[in-house]
Amino acid sequence: MKTFNIKFFIGAAFISMSAAGCTDLLEEEPRAIYTPGYFQTERGVSGGLTSMYAHLRYIYGNAYYYNATLTGTDEATYGRDADENFLAMDLSGRAALNANNSRADALWGAAFPNINTASGIIKSASAVGTISPALIAEARFFRAFDYFMLVQTFGGVPLDLGSGELEFNTSAIRTSVRNTVPEVYTKAVFPDLLIAVNDLPANPRVVGGATKTLARLYLAKAYLTYAWWLENPNNIPTYPAAPRTDPDGHDARWYYQQAYDVATAGIDSPGPFRLQPTYYDVHVGTNDRNSEMLMFADHTESSELYNGGSITFGSGGSPDNFAGWMMTWNYTNIRSYTNANGTGGVNSVQREAAQALGRPWNRMAPTIGPSKTRLPTKPTIPATMGRLPRCTVATGPRQASLTPPCTTPTTCQ
Repeated sequence: MKTFNIKFFIGAAFISMSAAGCTDLLEEEPRAIYTPGYFQTERGVSGGLTSMYAHLRYIYGNAYYYNATLTGTDEATYGRDADENFLAMDLSGRAALNANNSRADALWGAAFPNINTASGIIKSASAVGTISPALIAEARFFRAFDYFMLVQTFGGVPLDLGSGELEFNTSAIRTSVRNTVPEVYTKAVFPDLLIAVNDLPANPRVVGGATKTLARLYLAKAYLTYAWWLENPNNIPTYPAAPRTDPDGHDARWYYQQAYDVATAGIDSPGPFRLQPTYYDVHVGTNDRNSEMLMFADHTESSELYNGGSITFGSGGSPDNFAGWMMTWNYTNIRSYTNANGTGGVNSVQREAAQALGRPWNRMAPTIGPSKTRLPTKPTIPATMGRLPRCTVATGPRQASLTPPCTTPTTCQ
């Protein structure tokens, strides 16, 4: 025992003396921590913008966001293996909806960090001096995008994250104050999107990047949504409570007109975007980066680094693209029988051990109505409408302007 102690203390003393002479080893250079000053560099701005596109994967593709927005509608209900998250969102009494099972956190938790990142870029990019207005406009678009998603979901939400309204926050806080719905739209959503429409390019900087057309789309949608909120035809309460009046003195009709004007500008100057020949062409997997796609939460099957998550294993969480699993029916329940009397039953389809493309979760299911009901007859399309060029497809006032109807494909330009 004594021999061990002597050797131990000699060894400890040697380590202590040698460590004192190696001062270079104690000079830390963090490489995995980003401080607020990082945004005041070109590389920091570029990294921040990249993270904004990446944050879309934490919303779109997240099964719990999918559940929060679809379960309980006329399109989806709970499936056989639904847990409380899905039963509660069905709003059919199978489970009581509360803060623990609503899964509204799927949007809330992804949006606010991204909003703060956008505010950091907007605030610091001017200090760099070499950041173009178009790049700053991308940050403005994403800040407006997230606030628009939040205000539609929760009503009024905080504009002050700890350092002032729409300011970049660098300190953790445990309190917040919700702004009203009109404040979120008129202080955050509309101003940022208007600047984005002005400063973004017609052609995307990267594949699937923000453009003028994309900003116009969301600005038109925001105008429409806010106009409907001002009208409140169904007498729905708003939170926090606020008068249904616009701070700038405009009424719903004014905002509807703005939506029309912005949408018309996008139709007349679409940039590189075009309609696909058929509905099938829009959705077929081999054509997923087509000219109708203004933006997408991109995934890949060839690079885990670019994908942001495993391409061989599904974790059941973001950034995996696992929303589609929720309504995948359990094909392993298919039974076949070797004997005519119903004996010798086997599960005809088996899952393989590795399932890179997902697996059946049975959490959601199509509703009964659409499954059992179909149109009694095929809708009849007038011959003149059937020959209209695809470029004239529109709705509302713009459709009314297409008179007289085209009789041949060459009569409309």
